Amino acid sequence: MTDSIRVLLVEDSESDAALIERLLEKGGFELVGVRVETSAQMKEALENGGPWDLVLSDCRMPAFNAPAALEQVKQTGLDLPFIVVSGVIGEELAVALMKAGAADYVMKNNLTRLVPAVAREVKEARQRRERRKIEDALRQSEARIEETRREMQSQEIRIAADIQKNILTNQPPFLAEEVEVGVMSIPSMMVDGDFVDFYRFHDHTLSLVLCDVMGKGIPAALIGAATKVSLLKAITRVGIIDNRFTASPEVIVALAQCDIGPKLSEAATFV
Repeated sequence: MTDSIRVLLVEDSESDAALIERLLEKGGFELVGVRVETSAQMKEALENGGPWDLVLSDCRMPAFNAPAALEQVKQTGLDLPFIVVSGVIGEELAVALMKAGAADYVMKNNLTRLVPAVAREVKEARQRRERRKIEDALRQSEARIEETRREMQSQEIRIAADIQKNILTNQPPFLAEEVEVGVMSIPSMMVDGDFVDFYRFHDHTLSLVLCDVMGKGIPAALIGAATKVSLLKAITRVGIIDNRFTASPEVIVALAQCDIGPKLSEAATFV
């Protein structure tokens, strides 16, 4: 089974380029190759001739060289394997090219290494591309999940704000035509735990309860709700006879404090 690859061949010798193409085809590759030998030709091929799987470059040519070709590839930002195929290359230059990003170098007098090197680099580049696709898909999925989470959180906060407005904070009761009582509670955030409530100890007395909860947001709202529950439990304990509480406001607050105080200490908060 042949493997189709697109190769950008930087080579000034037509005969050497033809030899390289024959070796790759004999090695099992279905080759689509373009030969360039100048910087301008390579720039055109990189910008308009791709996508490419591989660059094979001679080291020295009359109008171009491997270091310059490698730099052009790097400037594109493409993950494009670059293999130097040269008749003569000094050890110092070979090391410099490898440090600069070349994947390998093969001597023209020992082209038996060419096919394995090409196969390895093409395979690894494809694996990297596939890995990036998976990582991109994962990031997109995580972004969608985060967006959904934020939408759900916003919806929860809106619901909590409605609950606070309609349940935690009661409207003042009617006392008499001559008496008007008003109340306004504005959370510093969309929702918090503060609330206002009213209790009538008898026909001529109206008690106002102001609850200021430490913190903001849904945790504070839960603390506010728990505080109101404790207050109502305390009122239930003292009882009401003839529309009168059987205990003073101080006793009711003390009972509520006994109920919720330890829980607030465990939660490291206060009301």
